[in-house]
Amino acid sequence: MAHALGFVALLLFESASAAAPAPTGAQQLSRARQATIDLDLDEAEKALRLALESPGNDRTTLLGILEQQGIVAGLGSQGQKAIEAFKMLLCLDPRRNLLGDYPPRVTAPWTAATRWVADRGALNVSALPPEQSQGTLKSLSIKVASDPLSLGRRVRFHVRPEGADWATVDASVTAGVAQAPVVGPAIRWWAEYLGDHEAVLATVGAPDLPLEARIDGKGAEVAGVERPGLLGRLPGGRVAALGLAAAGGAALVTGVVFGVMSASARAQIAAAAPGPSEKVAKITQQRELELEKRAITDATAANWLFAGGAALAVTGVALWWWGGPVAVTPAPGGAVVSGVFP
Repeated sequence: MAHALGFVALLLFESASAAAPAPTGAQQLSRARQATIDLDLDEAEKALRLALESPGNDRTTLLGILEQQGIVAGLGSQGQKAIEAFKMLLCLDPRRNLLGDYPPRVTAPWTAATRWVADRGALNVSALPPEQSQGTLKSLSIKVASDPLSLGRRVRFHVRPEGADWATVDASVTAGVAQAPVVGPAIRWWAEYLGDHEAVLATVGAPDLPLEARIDGKGAEVAGVERPGLLGRLPGGRVAALGLAAAGGAALVTGVVFGVMSASARAQIAAAAPGPSEKVAKITQQRELELEKRAITDATAANWLFAGGAALAVTGVALWWWGGPVAVTPAPGGAVVSGVFP
């Protein structure tokens, strides 16, 4: 009887385990960041490997995974592995900066990767004019002008003809171009350039900012779809702008404090290193690990505060100046934001 109950319990446990969803790439990335702060580099590396293998990582998550891979590899003195991770990151986002106070074993691979991408170029994906025939659209096209590391696997088009629901079309890239067949005089669409495990390497347009292919008197063209700003001409908009700017400034100041604390911890580690005539460090290894952990924790906090503070401050400035509706139009490498100035 006891054996039977144990067997049933085992089956129930296995069934529950099988039903539990696997952690997402974003969740694994969060675990890796915490493990890095704890200086558990083996655990961080494992979590990052699982994160990268998770299907369907969005672009933001993928960039975070690659950055953390480079940081963890650098902290573990795996210079070449760090360079490869940073190369992939910078190919996808060449304007990215490595925020934080990291030791040379992390910053040196970053510099090497930056130079590599500067020499060979970054990923370049854009929309081409649609093809038409006899007054109707026939196909949409994406051009992959540059993919230095051959990271892409295919393009996923999201299309919506007039009066129809959204549909997806996967297309391979041939001679640098991917095409999706369509029919209609006007179609809203956006596309994703996908890599391994369907990770999003780049997007052209977005779900809430689609492109529009249409036929006018001059032929077929692709244009951005305007949408009104969320705040428009709300009363008290400038009060909100001042509040956001103040919050951003406070976050930036706090970020500076954490940055100074991180630098102080690193300075203590450097000062404790044995000199030319000394054989023993001035602090214990445990104390050095504690200082290293504190330096990473404070640097991470500073990074988030700098990023959040800058975003709040920029949003506050934008709300102050833009008194009218805001239009956002997709453009190569990002989007063009325009508004009515007071």
